[in-house]
Amino acid sequence: MGKEITRAVHQLNGSLTIFHADVHVQTKDEIGPCHHLQVFHNVAFIRWGKGRTTALLDQHPGLRAWEAKMRAIGHGIRHDIGKDDALRVAREAPVSAAVGGARVSYQINDANSPPIAGRLVAQDPQRVSILLENPFAGTVVVHLPTTGGRLHRLD
Repeated sequence: MGKEITRAVHQLNGSLTIFHADVHVQTKDEIGPCHHLQVFHNVAFIRWGKGRTTALLDQHPGLRAWEAKMRAIGHGIRHDIGKDDALRVAREAPVSAAVGGARVSYQINDANSPPIAGRLVAQDPQRVSILLENPFAGTVVVHLPTTGGRLHRLD
């Protein structure tokens, strides 16, 4: 378990360093692309922890000010939808015909979740996108944070 924790801490610090540089390059006082939300959710989760875990975030100057901007956005207005409507939305979302490369699986960083297996669509330092064929939802692409699990190539 020690190697996994060390790897996760290294990955988190790398992601926060890249993210911190990105935030400071912006010329407007706006919250930018979706990856801000991904980072914010991870940061909020870490803040719920105590001690050494939260101290990792304090190594990144300016993070608290950015967190305050993100909190000010709020959660919007939630509209509950049923399972059938959620599946319909997923089925109707456009999927490019040119997607779906190597066979991969993604294991979420918890011991109880089954791996997510499909075809790799995209991968960058912040996310992994996997094309899935699902009998309920049809063909969908799921987007997962790189800090949330491990990607394994099956080909």
